[in-house]
Amino acid sequence: MIKDQAKLAIDFLRSRQEYYDLRYWLALVSYDPEERTVSNQFYLLYLIIFFTIWFFMVLIFAAKGVLRFFQLASPMPAITIVSTLLLLSFVIFAVFVFLSSSLRSPLIFTEEHRYLLCQQPVPSRYLVFRWLPAP
Repeated sequence: MIKDQAKLAIDFLRSRQEYYDLRYWLALVSYDPEERTVSNQFYLLYLIIFFTIWFFMVLIFAAKGVLRFFQLASPMPAITIVSTLLLLSFVIFAVFVFLSSSLRSPLIFTEEHRYLLCQQPVPSRYLVFRWLPAP
C-alpha cells in the first residue's frame, strides 16, 4: 500500500512537470490549453493540421537531399550507404547522450519536489525510471 502511494506521488509530481513543459511549448505557438473556447479548439485543430503538413514537407525535402546524395555516391550500393549513415548517426547520438549525461545528474528536482519526495518512502527504482526520460 505504501509503495502504491509513493508511486502515485511520483506520478503526480512528474505529470505536473510534464504538463508545464507542454504548456511552455504550446505557448510558443500562442495556444493556451486552459482556455476552453470554440475558437481555441479550432486553433488547436489548425495547429495539428499545419504541423502535420509541415512535418511531411520536411520529410519530402530531406528525401530529395538523400536522393541527391545517392546519385553522388552511385558506385556504392544504396544499402551500404544507408547502413553507414545509420551507424554514423547512431554513434554520434550515443556519444552526445553519453557526454551530456556525464555532465549532470539524470535526476534533477526542484526544491518543492525534493520536499514532497522526502515526506514518504519512495522506491528508488520506480523514481529513477519515471524521472529518467526528463529533458
